[in-house]
Amino acid sequence: MKGAAEDILRACSHMYDLFNSAYVELDSDTRSRIIEEIESMGSKGYRVLALAFRNLETDEDLNAKDADGIYEIETKQEFIFIGLVGLEYTFDSGHICNTVVNCRDNGIKWRLVSGESRSTARAIAEKCGFIQPNDPDN
Repeated sequence: MKGAAEDILRACSHMYDLFNSAYVELDSDTRSRIIEEIESMGSKGYRVLALAFRNLETDEDLNAKDADGIYEIETKQEFIFIGLVGLEYTFDSGHICNTVVNCRDNGIKWRLVSGESRSTARAIAEKCGFIQPNDPDN
């Protein structure tokens, strides 16, 4: 599965050790290092996804949902963490950036609403010139 790195990591109990070709338990130190990397990538403006998998039992119902409509298979905590992927945002010829900067410069208040982490949203806002590196979060 793939998704928001923090959410996927929470669902993982093990990780794949590429160097030793083995599954190892995800201990708190390793989790902390992965979270640090997620934050580092996000602060550079990357959308960070995590990848994980788990072996399925032959009798598992892949269509079963819980009371909230979430697939039960997604709520299992036995996934194996594979790694992180960083996607870089690109902007349409600067139109978006220029529009927001023009609004700001003409006294129009604006807010960045994003489904990304705070560090990713901030890095994107800095790249576009919406804010300066030392500006406070509002």
